[in-house]
Amino acid sequence: LLALLSVRTADQNALSWLFMAASGRPERDRLAAACGASAVVSPEGMGNVPGLTQELQRVGPVVVRRLPSPCPRIFIAPMAVAASEGETLPSTGVLLQLPDVAVFEASDATGRAPLQPREIRRCDVIRYGRNGLAVEVEVVGEGLLVVLDSMYPGWIARVDGVERTMSKVAGLFRGVEVRDGDTRVEMRYEPASLRIGGIISLSTLALLLLFWSYQLLPCKRQA
Repeated sequence: LLALLSVRTADQNALSWLFMAASGRPERDRLAAACGASAVVSPEGMGNVPGLTQELQRVGPVVVRRLPSPCPRIFIAPMAVAASEGETLPSTGVLLQLPDVAVFEASDATGRAPLQPREIRRCDVIRYGRNGLAVEVEVVGEGLLVVLDSMYPGWIARVDGVERTMSKVAGLFRGVEVRDGDTRVEMRYEPASLRIGGIISLSTLALLLLFWSYQLLPCKRQA
């Protein structure tokens, strides 16, 4: 989470600052677990305070430690609350509430009641990959399905085949509302550039086929 990337989104940069501003190793570990990390890799010694969690492996000063109670990568929040107007996200307080409370951004946030499913009967990950995922769900009432992956333009959610608006959760992650009767949620990365490129490719292929067909017509008449 704190790797020095050559390119970062604004959200990733904000998350990095939250980690650097943490009060100490325990708070950083809790933040990492809230973001879905199950282990942390860090150097110890030379002024760095040793972690208190279970040690998995050590290579010189670099230690891999297990984080207790990591947040599930994909889950339905017991409570989802719309962010208040002017609230700065992401924030340490909001992240540390996951997975019990998910704060999400909504266009109709003012006066909106929290999403609290009366029962979460199913949230099973069927497929998970870099460019798409599928989850089978069953809830009583209304809730918010949260995916602890970056919300980025181009991601599209479909519930039982019908496109549904996505929300940014905790200022970083992806979310989509689910309700009674929903059975399958799919998310796919379909940026506009990909669709435009596909249209151009198909159009070019169609023009080439027409050109070749026209070129073959004189040959057929001579035969």
